Amino acid sequence: MKKFLFFTDLAIRKNSKRVSRRFAVLAFGVFAADSSLSATITWNGGGADNNWSTTSNWSGSTPANGDALIFSGAARLTNINDQLASVGTVSFGSGGFNISGNPLTLNGDFTSVGNNSWAISSTLGGARIFTSTSGTFTLSGAIINGSNLITIAGAGDTTISGAIGSGSGGLTKTGVGILTLSNVNAYTGATRITGGTISISSDTNLGAGPGAVTPASIVIDGGILSTSGTFTLNSNRGLAIGPTSGQGMVRFKWFPAS
Repeated sequence: MKKFLFFTDLAIRKNSKRVSRRFAVLAFGVFAADSSLSATITWNGGGADNNWSTTSNWSGSTPANGDALIFSGAARLTNINDQLASVGTVSFGSGGFNISGNPLTLNGDFTSVGNNSWAISSTLGGARIFTSTSGTFTLSGAIINGSNLITIAGAGDTTISGAIGSGSGGLTKTGVGILTLSNVNAYTGATRITGGTISISSDTNLGAGPGAVTPASIVIDGGILSTSGTFTLNSNRGLAIGPTSGQGMVRFKWFPAS
């Protein structure tokens, strides 16, 4: 049992006069962490090394678990997580960053401006949105999705070269950018394209092959499924064209055999 000491003001009356007194109160109990207390910490690269644990690399103080991180500027673009086990939102305000280090749980969404690389093995703490507004955002670390949906958004491009798996969460592509999947992925949820392009070179890029016929394993409604190689699509991947009701649009892009 943890002890917590806090102060409270108590107004009382003495001889018809209001008297205020401050009392120290010792409370016993267990308090859950309040996510609203997380801070937003900005990388400035002002330290003598590339480590997240170096206070002078950040504006203010080093981040704590669950804090939101902003990476911008031109100093120490290659840096290493040796500090945290979890993060909130992560924003890249400029390009050129290449980030690696200890595994993290992602409790917030990502936004990337320019060409940036995230090489950290990441576990999703919930459904996550990765938005590339310009350039190419590369996710080269493994992504442990669990039952959580991954959404790739934005006008910029995204490359996921790290393996996704092996949870039941699906993958949705929105926005006009191109998503390139280049690894053998093991996620079992649906792959949905409602905007932009998903580019693949193998059936295994689309997650684990279903063991039985699975309707709407791939849904194409307003986006493009593009292939850069010759392969056979798993016959158990049910292909749904357009929305479940009303009207939709689908486009295929393929390359003829040479």
